[in-house]
Amino acid sequence: MGTPLKQVQRVHRGADLPLAAMVARLTGQSAADSKLIIRMGGAYLGKYRCKQADRAVKNGERVSVYYRLPLVYDPVPFDPIWVLLDRRDFLLANKPPGLPTQGRRDADYMAFFEVLKKGLDGYLGLHHRLDQDTSGLMLFTRHRDRNKDVADLFSGRDVVKTYVAVAQGDWPHGEDSLTVDAPIAPWRTKTGTRQRVHGDGKPASTVFRRLWSSGGLHLIEAIPHTGRTHQIRVHLAHVGLPLLGDSLYGAPTEDTPAPPPKPAFLLHCAGLAWPKQGRIPGGNYGVAPPEIWWSRLPAEAREAFRQWWRDRGAPDSNHPATGLVSLPARETTPIGSRGESC
Repeated sequence: MGTPLKQVQRVHRGADLPLAAMVARLTGQSAADSKLIIRMGGAYLGKYRCKQADRAVKNGERVSVYYRLPLVYDPVPFDPIWVLLDRRDFLLANKPPGLPTQGRRDADYMAFFEVLKKGLDGYLGLHHRLDQDTSGLMLFTRHRDRNKDVADLFSGRDVVKTYVAVAQGDWPHGEDSLTVDAPIAPWRTKTGTRQRVHGDGKPASTVFRRLWSSGGLHLIEAIPHTGRTHQIRVHLAHVGLPLLGDSLYGAPTEDTPAPPPKPAFLLHCAGLAWPKQGRIPGGNYGVAPPEIWWSRLPAEAREAFRQWWRDRGAPDSNHPATGLVSLPARETTPIGSRGESC
């Protein structure tokens, strides 16, 4: 984000006033910049974001404005290739790295969920999140009356999420499988809130399996059995295997003038599986990581992934248009997560 967040609030007293004029009065910004703040998603009436610059603010209404200077508005175009499967009940999308799932207080125009809603007709319901630099499968509802069914899947931990990740460090023991049971709690620092393993935290469990290793790099399968914020990142760092490039959780950074690579770290939701719930049919789907992964890894790592992909029942080649694969049905024991981001 770079620049500090500015915030101003006021309960309007007096005659009706257009929201843009109210924002200009509160922030001291020009009329054009005030409208831009609104367009970016930084203006609220009561608890709700409002993007209607000409909306009349009534006497007694609370206006809240969040913004950062200088204002930077760089809209993200909708890409239809993100939509992997669009059915009556649900939609599967492949979130690219670099986009947050949801917006910030001051802006939502660049959020994956918001861009999808603008690019698609009809209703779209959000039920879980991926971190900004995490890519991969996301499940959305297409009708409000399906929300409870999908919410029950997540709250009942019936959604099995399978990730692949690239970590660095020394693998902690000779076995390829590793289970980390360690509670996770938020930790406030001068630069914001992050997560850490702490005895007062909420229970968290992740099963890791090494798929390939070379020179301190590891391609790993990760299946979280709980859904704590940043769970995979925190658990890997806890055992001395931070994600490659994840400086927030202990990965070393290179002291070079070159800009850091994008995405900053390599974490991808490669599979979602769930049983039938109400009017939502069961499913088991997968999608491979972005091609940019393999430009940062040896060819042997890609071959190890392909073997793992075939072992899961995926065909040798992805669907030519979308990359989505429908995997063989599996028993979805209740080990999934509620919906927090990884």
